[in-house]
Amino acid sequence: MNGPESPFRKIPQYDQGPTGMCYSYAGAVLLNYHLLKQNPEAQIVDPIYMAVQSRLGEDGKIKEGVEGVDGGFIVDAINGTRKHGGCSKDLTWEALREIRKIAPYFVAEEAVLVVLDKVLKDLRDSQNVEGPPLYACSTDPLYLLILDFVEKKGLRYKLAIEAIREIFSKCLSQPILVGNLPEAKLSRQFTTEALRARLDSTLKDGFPMALSIASTVFSRPSDRCIEVDTKSNLREVKLTKHHKCRAAGKGKHFKHAIVVAGQKKVNGKCHLLVRNSWGSAWGPKNEETGKPFHCACEQYIGSLDATPIYHSICPVSGGIDPKEAANPNLPVSQRSVYFKRGCWIPKEDLIANTAGVTTMGELP
Repeated sequence: MNGPESPFRKIPQYDQGPTGMCYSYAGAVLLNYHLLKQNPEAQIVDPIYMAVQSRLGEDGKIKEGVEGVDGGFIVDAINGTRKHGGCSKDLTWEALREIRKIAPYFVAEEAVLVVLDKVLKDLRDSQNVEGPPLYACSTDPLYLLILDFVEKKGLRYKLAIEAIREIFSKCLSQPILVGNLPEAKLSRQFTTEALRARLDSTLKDGFPMALSIASTVFSRPSDRCIEVDTKSNLREVKLTKHHKCRAAGKGKHFKHAIVVAGQKKVNGKCHLLVRNSWGSAWGPKNEETGKPFHCACEQYIGSLDATPIYHSICPVSGGIDPKEAANPNLPVSQRSVYFKRGCWIPKEDLIANTAGVTTMGELP
């Protein structure tokens, strides 16, 4: 699944930045894998716009009660995109750069959605409070710049999702149609044995799976932050009685979404390859042992335009090889740069910390 011809070679290592859109990034990996498997030359769909499409009902209208794009379900991101179309990275980022023009110092374009959500929510909430409006209290320059952008665009009293759809208007007129791909299905009721068997069969068939997990598995894999109903097998990521789970639950990414892209034995123990949405520098460390988990990576020699060499176990921790860095006489044409493409997490620990399974096809 991760060889030279794999669709994963064409799917970026995503970074969701400060957003809460892990669900759409995991959905993008799953959807784009199926899309490229069907047509290796297909144009892939951008995850940011998939978050927008996740908020639409069957009729193409925004679902009632929806505000912004933070937080959601993988299945909604995929099926909303199947139903209403996706958007290319070029068009998505063209729209985001329009906002970025007002704040050129701001590094991550997708992060403007976080501030936009906040600005629009404050504007709407200020209609129902006495005294100075909420937005009048901000001294953050980015907040104030986006507030001005919202005013000039006439978006003041719109829901964040309505404003975002208007910003992505070109995507509406130039959709990437993916309705012929399999429907995404979500399950939160399954036994450990059923999940283990489904993982084995899906990966053996050459397809990834998306999981909703407790992200504590990346740092304390033996913790169990999933509550399972003994009668229905319904699973939920929850602040269990375990004190470490309660502490972790205060973090934004406690409930997280990832994609499983392979499995192999590492040091004699079965591990699953996790494709995360925290950038290519992500490298989880087991706090219980003090050791980092092994990661997969791509090695570029001489140039980022070179054909990368895939390593299921990366020979370095990422970035530049320390041995090469220490050799000033090594020509640039022979120097390597390594980018992580997933990390290996113990299989049984990941299964025990899984609350939901999303596949494009049948479920356990």
